[in-house]
Amino acid sequence: MKKFFYLLLMVGLTFGFTACSDDDPATPDEPQTEVPGDNEEDENEDNGDDSGTTDDPVTGNTLIVYYSFTNNVHTIVSDLQTQIEADVLRVEPSEDGIDYAANNYAIGSALISAIRNNPDDASSYPDIRTTIDNLGEYDIIIVATPLW
Repeated sequence: MKKFFYLLLMVGLTFGFTACSDDDPATPDEPQTEVPGDNEEDENEDNGDDSGTTDDPVTGNTLIVYYSFTNNVHTIVSDLQTQIEADVLRVEPSEDGIDYAANNYAIGSALISAIRNNPDDASSYPDIRTTIDNLGEYDIIIVATPLW
């Protein structure tokens, strides 16, 4: 009886694995890339047809404001700064030496809870040392923050 059960189990597993297998070799999905001249907009530009749309990004005075505890966001902002022309402002807490990661991020969690409980109370938010006086001079402001 055991031999019959094992035989039946092996046949079932064999059919199960072959039915679910992929005949094509596994290749990762590659992102779609746009090749200049492949779309109709490029053809319209060559024919002198100006529909009023441009592919140029919005240009203006740009500011990147960010906070980075573990420097992951700093790395992303540094990379972004090589791609666009922007001023960068790093937000720093007013108190030095606080270890937000200590005790499983207990300090950071307490700060977030205080903000959630009183979002309209300015005293719920931690003090920051970083200030900017000319915020009105920027057309575009990019804000980068960590996810906790």
